[in-house]
Amino acid sequence: LERAVALAPGDADGLSLLATAYERQGRVEDRLDALERAHRARRDDPTLAARLGLALADAGDVDAAISVLSRAHELDAEHVEVTTRLVQLRTARAQRRAAEGQAGLAQGDFTQALPLSPSDGALRLSPARG
Repeated sequence: LERAVALAPGDADGLSLLATAYERQGRVEDRLDALERAHRARRDDPTLAARLGLALADAGDVDAAISVLSRAHELDAEHVEVTTRLVQLRTARAQRRAAEGQAGLAQGDFTQALPLSPSDGALRLSPARG
């Protein structure tokens, strides 16, 4: 799979598959690299943005995860896992900032987290992990 991706380094689908393989092997940095490259190749793909944001969150990069998950939410506001993780991450960051005495920043995170909720339309779950 790595050789195939090397022949077509901008192929988002190949990079996505490679990221899944890396995840199963526990290769966190390689997974992130493959997902970042796939996301750069297809910036307007909500599934790739979701996968990258969730991987960043799993790796503990909260600020980057919030940024990418915010973009994924803009692209697909009905994605339940993205919305849920975005609220969790913003709330956790707000609590951390409040504990550090950064009340203004904490309030901003809480303010951004509160209105996030799926619309009354059909919600969908998709395989965003990997």
